[in-house]
Amino acid sequence: MEPFFIKTLYTPNPRGEVGVSLSIESDAPIPENVNDMVQRYRKRMQAVKVPASEHLNIMLELILEANYVPEFSRQVTCEGFITGWMIKFHGA
Repeated sequence: MEPFFIKTLYTPNPRGEVGVSLSIESDAPIPENVNDMVQRYRKRMQAVKVPASEHLNIMLELILEANYVPEFSRQVTCEGFITGWMIKFHGA
């Protein structure tokens, strides 16, 4: 089964806000339930202000709830600030 990668990058902007870009990558077509999972993640992030340090854990929970298996996850920091994270996962 082909793995999927979810990557998030946090970028500060001149207004003092942080832009968030989230992407899904795979050599296989992205199934609808993976797209739905990402939409649930985005809605949860918009509804509740959650510290960036928890974003990775929330996505890992959603992956497990959707019956996928996380293979690898990593949070990236620069000078103590979270700048992004990545999760590799596959179907059960």
